[in-house]
Amino acid sequence: MSEYEAEFPGFGRFLAGFVSALLWTATDDDGDPLDEHFGAADVPRVSDLADSCAAFLRATLPDGRTVFDALYPYDMGKAGHDFLLTRNNHGAGYWDGDYPDIGDALTPVANTFQEVDLYTGDDGALYLWPPTLEVRS
Repeated sequence: MSEYEAEFPGFGRFLAGFVSALLWTATDDDGDPLDEHFGAADVPRVSDLADSCAAFLRATLPDGRTVFDALYPYDMGKAGHDFLLTRNNHGAGYWDGDYPDIGDALTPVANTFQEVDLYTGDDGALYLWPPTLEVRS
């Protein structure tokens, strides 16, 4: 999503980390992680996911910094991965120690974003849940 790269250098890595975590945490009907059968190119509605990630990076922390400004010194791919884990309440994410100076501030912001998930349809294709992805502004 190059439209966000100028505003958020490293955005492509952030989004790739988010999508990778989405595939890694979602499972098929047999309980196998979807990343065993699908890749990032198979994920639908990536533009909706990008909009959601950009909205998160624009959010303001209690100290007045944007999430992006707080995260920029960190690995953006890992930060995207942890955004998915935190917003979907997977038991790991920003609060688990990898972001000692900002984790406690990032977690409540990430938790304001609705959970997202992937599932395999009867046609074998991937679909994003929920059907309409709410984007915070």
